[in-house]
Amino acid sequence: MMIMQKREVETSKTVEQMVNELVNKGYSEIEAIKIIHDKYEIENKLDFTSIIIHISSLILILSLFNSSSFIISLKIALGIFYSIFFVGYAALRIFYPKELKQLSSLHTLGISLATSFAIIAMIGLLLNFTIGITIYTGIIGIVILTETFNIIYNLRGYR
Repeated sequence: MMIMQKREVETSKTVEQMVNELVNKGYSEIEAIKIIHDKYEIENKLDFTSIIIHISSLILILSLFNSSSFIISLKIALGIFYSIFFVGYAALRIFYPKELKQLSSLHTLGISLATSFAIIAMIGLLLNFTIGITIYTGIIGIVILTETFNIIYNLRGYR
C-alpha cells in the first residue's frame, strides 16, 4: 500500500499524535479520525487478486500453444473458474469499488458469478456475430476483457 497526501499535512507526526491534537482542540475522537482519514488517500496498486488474475490470464493464453493432456486439464479447470468468477469480479472492481469492499465474501461471490455469466454471454454474442466462436477466440476474448478491467483497476487504484 502506498499512502499519498491529498493536502499539505505534517508528516513527522504519527496518526495517533495528529488525532490527539484534534481531540485537544475540541473534536470528538471519531471526528478527529475522520478528519485525518480524509487528509490521506490510500492506493492499492497491485493486490493479491490482481496478481492471481494476471497469472491465470498468462496461463490461459500460453495453454493455447500447447496441447498436452496436463495443459488441457489445467486449461479446463482454470478456464471454468476464470470465466465464472474473475471476469465478473474484475468488472465489479472497476464499476463499484467502494460498494464491493463493504460486501461480505459470500455476497461478493454471488454478484461476481452473476456478472460473469452476463459478460460471458455478451462476449459469446459478439463473437458469434463477428468472427465466430472457437476455443481460441473465446479464451482470447475473455482474457482481453478481464485483463482490461484488471489493468484499469490497477492503474486507477482504489479511491
